[in-house]
Amino acid sequence: MTVRTPTANSSDWHWMQGSIIQDLLARKHALLVMLWLYDQGSASTSGLIRELASHPATMIATLRDLERLGILQRQRQMRGRHEVRAALTLKGMQLVETRLYRWGRLIRDWNSTL
Repeated sequence: MTVRTPTANSSDWHWMQGSIIQDLLARKHALLVMLWLYDQGSASTSGLIRELASHPATMIATLRDLERLGILQRQRQMRGRHEVRAALTLKGMQLVETRLYRWGRLIRDWNSTL
């Protein structure tokens, strides 16, 4: 089995220049949050902070960015005064279910439908 490793000048790495990828990589916990939500279905902000051992401000900023990108949605719960639950959107689930090396094609497809 031959594994092709793209070089720094290769066009295979060009997809990483997209804003979604740059935003995901800029946030320390973004990929962990996506995987956790995919596995658990949904989680409260405080639960994510606890489970991923994150600082509250860092987690809230990460969730805000993921929501802005359309990867997750947050909803305030009626039963808890301050509880906010996060869950992946279909776009977020697609990212988690797609192999990393195919994210470029997926993001190009999303951009072409805008």
